[in-house]
Amino acid sequence: MTDWRRIRRTTVKILVCVKQVPDSGESQAALDSKSHTLRREKMRMTLNPVDGCCFETALRMKEKYGGSVSLVSMGRPETADMLRSLSAIGGDAFYLISDAKLAGADTYATAFVLGRVVQFLGGFDLILCGERTTDGETGQVGPSLAAMLEYKFAGGITEIELRKEEGGYAVCYTAKGVLKYPLPLVATVKRNCVLRYPTLTGLRRADGREIRILDVSLLGADVEPLTQVIAVERKEVGKRWPVWYLPEKEGLKRLLTESGLDVAIGMDE
Repeated sequence: MTDWRRIRRTTVKILVCVKQVPDSGESQAALDSKSHTLRREKMRMTLNPVDGCCFETALRMKEKYGGSVSLVSMGRPETADMLRSLSAIGGDAFYLISDAKLAGADTYATAFVLGRVVQFLGGFDLILCGERTTDGETGQVGPSLAAMLEYKFAGGITEIELRKEEGGYAVCYTAKGVLKYPLPLVATVKRNCVLRYPTLTGLRRADGREIRILDVSLLGADVEPLTQVIAVERKEVGKRWPVWYLPEKEGLKRLLTESGLDVAIGMDE
């Protein structure tokens, strides 16, 4: 276990990239008939689940090392409400990139604009992104952002520790082992924690929290997407069969007779 008493507190600037995605409870996605992209104004939106873990990771790091935590999101004007809600939990600065020119932006355009935001705000020591979003599942924005900024990149992170020696570096824990990266760093975080609840004091402060709006002209980020959705085909994914693992074969007959379900059986032998 790390002895935190031996590590001097440092000042680190952390940026957390968060996104609103369609609520998984929506029965049907609303698509634009021409662009074939999601009509988000027609859908109930929520915070991308793994982005909540990113925010929690950043808040824990601030508690250990000091510094600041900023949040940035790109989306429609009402995304400011999500950022204001998150401000009740913590964070120091909140930025929303909202511009009609960015409607339907692909992962390249998203990473390009986020890169301009980082440059506009003077750079960060650590940028955290969710490993994937539930609406795209590409996992491309984090590594693309690192490449555009010429930052080091670490993927699939479950925990991060900071060291002040050697000019500052991060110790990143992943499924493949423990890796060491110099700062500045872009890291994508796996969903392995739960975002804390807001405090009563935080809820009171959130009402007056400033959400700074950034647009393309301010950032100098006039960019066209590299990809275009030509068509969308709806497919039935089929019935998902419940899988039961039984320690004894005698359980098979009991399961089939008592459950009344068609099941796929995996025998644990």
